Amino acid sequence: MTAEFERLGTIIQDLRKENATLKQQNYDMEVRMKNFSQFDEKVTFILIQNRILNTEIDRLNKLLAEREEELSELRIRFSDEAALTKRINEHLALFVVLFAEIESLRKRVKEKEKEVDEVRRSSLAPYRN
Repeated sequence: MTAEFERLGTIIQDLRKENATLKQQNYDMEVRMKNFSQFDEKVTFILIQNRILNTEIDRLNKLLAEREEELSELRIRFSDEAALTKRINEHLALFVVLFAEIESLRKRVKEKEKEVDEVRRSSLAPYRN
């Protein structure tokens, strides 16, 4: 019987060791589960942040496309305005030349009027005296 008690004592000790080992494994598993849970929460948070950032990237890409279109329109308008400015400057230069020519013609008309007056006076001079 003592041998039986010793054998049962050994079995009980082995079961206690196995129980302690299982408790440690259970604790380790709980810690791992907690870590996995925290990791899952972090992953979920990162996914949410990723969606938010992707939405912001899409919004900014659309805004960039709009700004590029505006820039293209402004470039076209600027090139049109540059062409118009060049034509205006050409016309202004032509105006200067034409005004100079008009002044020259006015001066010649006045000279001709003076000549006509002199010819008229000289032609009428013999009749006046």
